[in-house]
Amino acid sequence: MNKKEQKPLYAIGLFGFYKKQPPDPRYAGFHRRMLAAMIDITLAILILTPLTNVLMGFFSPPVVLDWSSAAKQITPEMNETQINHLMWQHLLQSGYLKYRFETVMTQMTVLAVLCGLCWRLWGATPGKRLLGIKVVDAASGKLLSDTQVIIRLFGYLISAIFLCLGFFWIDFDKRRQGWHDKLARSVVIRTSIKPAVTAAAESDSPAPSKEE
Repeated sequence: MNKKEQKPLYAIGLFGFYKKQPPDPRYAGFHRRMLAAMIDITLAILILTPLTNVLMGFFSPPVVLDWSSAAKQITPEMNETQINHLMWQHLLQSGYLKYRFETVMTQMTVLAVLCGLCWRLWGATPGKRLLGIKVVDAASGKLLSDTQVIIRLFGYLISAIFLCLGFFWIDFDKRRQGWHDKLARSVVIRTSIKPAVTAAAESDSPAPSKEE
């Protein structure tokens, strides 16, 4: 008996209904990948953030806000807009906003470097390894090259900048590729099921003779 053709699935996206590709068990789906990302973010908050704060302390001491000096400048004649302007001015002059911006940028840089190293050396961050998925080259199935790692990291910005549509693209792409995957020519596979290489190697055996 012939197998029935799998009916196309439809889902609600940012721009209405779209045709959803049938799931391919070889590639990691949206939910598994997002869960792995949540695990990595949690580990970064618990471990990486305190270490980064210590590292920042060696180069620039933390800025402590003194709200008492700003409160003394508030008069009863001031309205809410004037008070808010005074508070923002105090944040800028104290250097607090500059310090927080530098801290966040340092944390993001360290996190990006560590993710890139994990992809390059093992093909997976701790979250991905825990869930049994791996980032590989889409054509060969091997680990990403240095160039692919850099492109994939910058591709995260492209995937996130348009309302995170580049990440949601994973859910209805044939090979479960986000925009960052397409830019880097990478796929995320389940380690228990290997995706087939796009170009099969030609056979080395000689062609059969006419006598055979």
